[in-house]
Amino acid sequence: MSPRWEDITIDADMFIDLTPSSYTFSSLKNLTLLNISSIAKVDLLTSLPAIVNLTLELDGNAFPRDMLIPWSRLHTCNFHDLQSLDLLWVLPQLAHDANVTVHQAFASDPRRGSASETTFVGSLKLVDFSGTFLIDVLAHLVAPALHTFFIAGSVADRVPGMGRAIVAFLGLAKRTLKCLLVHITLSEDDLVLILESPHLRDVVHLDISASIFSPKAIAALGASSLPALRKLVLCQSRLDETGLLAALATHQQPILLSRERKGSETHSGLQLVLHQREFTFNL
Repeated sequence: MSPRWEDITIDADMFIDLTPSSYTFSSLKNLTLLNISSIAKVDLLTSLPAIVNLTLELDGNAFPRDMLIPWSRLHTCNFHDLQSLDLLWVLPQLAHDANVTVHQAFASDPRRGSASETTFVGSLKLVDFSGTFLIDVLAHLVAPALHTFFIAGSVADRVPGMGRAIVAFLGLAKRTLKCLLVHITLSEDDLVLILESPHLRDVVHLDISASIFSPKAIAALGASSLPALRKLVLCQSRLDETGLLAALATHQQPILLSRERKGSETHSGLQLVLHQREFTFNL
């Protein structure tokens, strides 16, 4: 194994066998560890001085808190099969503006105490999780530097209060949030609650393509709720065209609208002028 390599994907146990404490991968930037099991204490602080991107695939095993990982040096972290307590443990240790993605997440049972953790990551993406995981993480996390928040995929259990939890969490982002993507199906009440929240006033890119918009939700897309909006992504089916155009016509700046078609990647373009203002639509 060459110390000049910059990218390695390897089984965790094999990686441990190949990295004695005296060996250094001086150029390795990207590391993916597979099948993490009962792992010995390993020092990655000295053996991987250049690492900036880390992926851990836990595969149902315990999070390796005993590993000496240079969390504060990482720009990107990807986790697969993660518990809420472990995410809340690692987030405060990551670098300012780091990008974090979590796939297949579930709530720890139970979470002890009510204290919140503060993280300065810039992007947080949660994909395929339980509703209790989302509630647990958002209720115990403060992210004042967050500019991108993305939740997507299947929700294993529907729990009440998801809309309120999202709004409360975004309220602690200190108006840094620019991009919000919600690719889970929301109830009308939760959708309207989020859209009418004052915490979205600086959002430039809004993608809620998994939810069906009622007339009340469409009305919340106006400039009074989303004055900074420049790009909007919606689901195509069952949408009130007249109400949508009326809501977008309240904006002073052009809006790029993308209408997603389920099962198709095809789009076509359309230019409209409303009240002397040009709107660009990607239909």
